[in-house]
Amino acid sequence: MRPKTSDELKRAITLRAAGWTLSAIVTETGISASTLQRYFRTHGVERGTISTEAVEQAKQRLLSDAGFIDDLKHQIAASIIDDLSLVRQLRETLALSLEELAGDPTTPATLKARSLAALSTSLKITQDVSRRALRIDNNDSLNGIQEPTRLIIEKMTDEEMQAAQDRFKEDEDDDETELLNDDLVSMED
Repeated sequence: MRPKTSDELKRAITLRAAGWTLSAIVTETGISASTLQRYFRTHGVERGTISTEAVEQAKQRLLSDAGFIDDLKHQIAASIIDDLSLVRQLRETLALSLEELAGDPTTPATLKARSLAALSTSLKITQDVSRRALRIDNNDSLNGIQEPTRLIIEKMTDEEMQAAQDRFKEDEDDDETELLNDDLVSMED
């Protein structure tokens, strides 16, 4: 692996101080987690150290700076990237765990069942996080996605059955009349 430049490491330190998780920084920079941890420890960088200061500054800028919205969008995007990076890493780990669990004949069935339940719960959580991060549920109404229509079958009352039979009889009579008229027209030709 090629050595990391000081600019790349400074960027990683800045991201960590801004509140990014280790997995998001790994995804963003391509620097290994162990290398990042070593540099963070060396430089005393902790996650989110500038967040509290940033909140106070943001309040002041919000009142006076029109460009604040752009900065806010960047912070939101960073949070979404962070969430999606964690989801991706969790899903990869889940897949590996599932393969290992399925391929191990020595694991008792009860332990496998409990492990599968935990894996499915983790999968559900990752799906929820990604849906929330991407606001999929909120966009459904904007994208014209509607709930599927439901077919409801109810028992008909005697009156409804009689009305349906009467309509059927009328339609049948209309069809016969139409056929007779068609026959008469064709005979005249």
